[in-house]
Amino acid sequence: MGRYSEAISSYREALRLRPDYPDALGNLITALTNAGRLQEAIDRSRQLVESDPGNVRVRINLGIALNMAGRHREAVGQFEEAVRLRPT
Repeated sequence: MGRYSEAISSYREALRLRPDYPDALGNLITALTNAGRLQEAIDRSRQLVESDPGNVRVRINLGIALNMAGRHREAVGQFEEAVRLRPT
């Protein structure tokens, strides 16, 4: 399972110190997904999508978490939006 708990704690601390640090939030979402904490990853991803709807990386990460949670149609929607935003 790796050291996801430690990573999650570190990213949470980084966000506590600097709440507007998008890379820390993106990495937190990835760590949550890899730790199997899918609903939390989905919730955090949706939060970030609301504040930065054009962020392709977040759309892809949200799609991955949704797919892993068995929410395939929602995942496809996020992947399609990522392609639309960055078609290359």
